[in-house]
Amino acid sequence: MTAKAKPAAGGDRTAGRYETTQPPNYGTTSAPKRGLDRSRLPAASDYYQTIFGELRPNGEGWAVVRCCFHEESRPSLSIHSGRGAYNCFACGAKGGDLIDFAMRREGLDFKAACKALGAWR
Repeated sequence: MTAKAKPAAGGDRTAGRYETTQPPNYGTTSAPKRGLDRSRLPAASDYYQTIFGELRPNGEGWAVVRCCFHEESRPSLSIHSGRGAYNCFACGAKGGDLIDFAMRREGLDFKAACKALGAWR
């Protein structure tokens, strides 16, 4: 359905300025949107605690743990307990959120990682 145009306030049709009005239900859908819903992602600190145990983040929110992407005896993986970002200074693994971490750790594609994290509708 196309929007109906009517003259702008003041009735000046020569100015070429028209405001549009939309039907009352414009932009609403009956079914919920499918796909990724970031609000359904678990909290980064909760997710990482299930994998690495108790985290001790510094003042900026970063905690250092043993990297799960390679074998090493010393902690080299920095994870941000608020944003979910991670960076390993030994093997170079890095990413910006929990989805990227799950994709790399479990070998999943984007949609499968979102489903595993409970963020896919």
